[in-house]
Amino acid sequence: MRTHLEEVGCEVTEAAPDLSDVDEIFYVLRAALMAGMAPLARAHPSVKETLRWNIEKGIALTGEQIAAARAQHAAVFQRVKSFFSEGRYDVLALPTVQVVPFPAELEWVEDINGQRMETYIDWLRSCSRVTVSAHPAISVPAGLTSAGLPVGLQLVAAYGADRRLLQIAAGVLSSLDGNQVRAPNNYGH
Repeated sequence: MRTHLEEVGCEVTEAAPDLSDVDEIFYVLRAALMAGMAPLARAHPSVKETLRWNIEKGIALTGEQIAAARAQHAAVFQRVKSFFSEGRYDVLALPTVQVVPFPAELEWVEDINGQRMETYIDWLRSCSRVTVSAHPAISVPAGLTSAGLPVGLQLVAAYGADRRLLQIAAGVLSSLDGNQVRAPNNYGH
């Protein structure tokens, strides 16, 4: 996709805001929200085990853990805001998820390229890290792997730049003009 974007006139630079600490923030804030689903899970024994696990994680949280995650969340927002505020970047482009579509019978991807995913939400890190940033994001179809599976491109913009993000996403889609860019099939699971 990078080559395609450069061919249609985009300037592509290797740069990213620091998101190294966001996984724990996401886990805590997600679990805190999930704790509110405890009555529903108790009333419906058929709730998936992964969801029960996340609810229990939320119930076990302390107020101090939640407060710390909220403070760290604000710091991540500021770092990403600063990344865009320099005016050097219109969007941050990254894969939507780390894997290509997998069989529906598989509840979640437990391994990506030999790296074990510890929880059922780890395979979504590309999305969860952006979610913690609280900046607008969109996923657009970005082509197919050599095996013909779809690949998404996630575009993230400055806070409040939703319209500009939609314009850029439309431009990316328009540049493909029905042609599918073939991406290497190096997404594992």
